[in-house]
Amino acid sequence: MRIMFRDEDLQLACTDPDVGRRRWGESCAKVIRRRLDQLRAAETLEDMRNLWNVRCRGNRMEVWTGRK
Repeated sequence: MRIMFRDEDLQLACTDPDVGRRRWGESCAKVIRRRLDQLRAAETLEDMRNLWNVRCRGNRMEVWTGRK
């Protein structure tokens, strides 16, 4: 699956582990990297349906991925 990001800063934070750790902290950055790996491995969004919800907070930003 192709992943598109809102801007280059977000893409860098999501794809560079060091930048992600500085922006969100170790545990949240790890969850984000794991979810992005799962998205890349998925052929369709239907494949993502069985994954658990994930919430992270950091630097006044909330990241939510998962099902409704």
